[in-house]
Amino acid sequence: MSQIISEESSKKIQILRAAAIVAVVAIHTCAEGPVGVFVRPFLNFAVALFLGLSGFLTAPGIGKEKIFKRLQRVFIPYCIWSVIYTAARGTWSKFIPHFLTGYSCGAFYFIVVYMQLTLLAPLMGKMVRSKLRPIGLLVTPLAIVFEYFLEFQGNEPPKPFNEVFFPVWLTYFYLGMLVRADLEDGHASFLTDPVKKRRFTSFLECALPFSVLIQIAESFGWSFAGYGRMKYTQIKLGSLVTSCLVILLGIRWIMSESRIPFRSRTTRRLTYIGDISFGIYFTHILCMDLLELSDGLEFVIENVFPLSTLLTLVTSISAVTLIRQLFPKKVCRVLGLI
Repeated sequence: MSQIISEESSKKIQILRAAAIVAVVAIHTCAEGPVGVFVRPFLNFAVALFLGLSGFLTAPGIGKEKIFKRLQRVFIPYCIWSVIYTAARGTWSKFIPHFLTGYSCGAFYFIVVYMQLTLLAPLMGKMVRSKLRPIGLLVTPLAIVFEYFLEFQGNEPPKPFNEVFFPVWLTYFYLGMLVRADLEDGHASFLTDPVKKRRFTSFLECALPFSVLIQIAESFGWSFAGYGRMKYTQIKLGSLVTSCLVILLGIRWIMSESRIPFRSRTTRRLTYIGDISFGIYFTHILCMDLLELSDGLEFVIENVFPLSTLLTLVTSISAVTLIRQLFPKKVCRVLGLI
């Protein structure tokens, strides 16, 4: 992949990560009600894009050493921030179940999911080059249909159990891995052949807005039917389609010949946000909690979208930047800020 991913492609990946983390913050600061139901379909690609990019950067033949390094990179910060959030919220009596399910902070389920998928990466690597390769694309749709069944039966799994197990996310990681394998094997003509690439891009660009409309309709349908959680969640079939299209468009852009202005202020800022996206992920909920200690800011955070997103994002970026300047690289690495 080092021959495929150039310096410019790496910058593009960081810009996509910046888009994903901004969407994550927007999800957590978006007001509920009809506005939230309408806005969320435009944001629900966030976690899927992170996983799709991770899959794309995972070699089908990934070895145990690299798997261990990846797990170590996320597990140590996860432990530290789980303790920090538990201390801040005074939930020590629930620390063990929260730690095991990523519920010390509501957003931490992603780390548990990521670790599961990383452990499964060797198996997925074998699948993408076998006759069983379509199976990986079916796992998440089937898991979502099963969750639909539970919802209709009134037995929906409570948070975080509805989102912490890998099946509802696996297809995104697997899709990125699948495209990478095809690129390495010379089979990804939709990304290399000029004519097929143009047609593929046109299809994705036309399908994406249509999928968002379907997702909006699905979200309002769940809302009118009285299924409160389903109208917002990323775990919907409409979100699945939109997210897969976003992942494919992102990879298409990464591998395109289009150049980005390296020296522009916007590019530098976006790539920096991508570089510290992991740190923003760990800190933004805590920043929200701190901002809500002020009565005036509490109203903004809970009711004034997208100003709430901007305020939380700026606070989190500032906090991560300050910590990176004050502490040695080793400390920042352990905290997941590098």
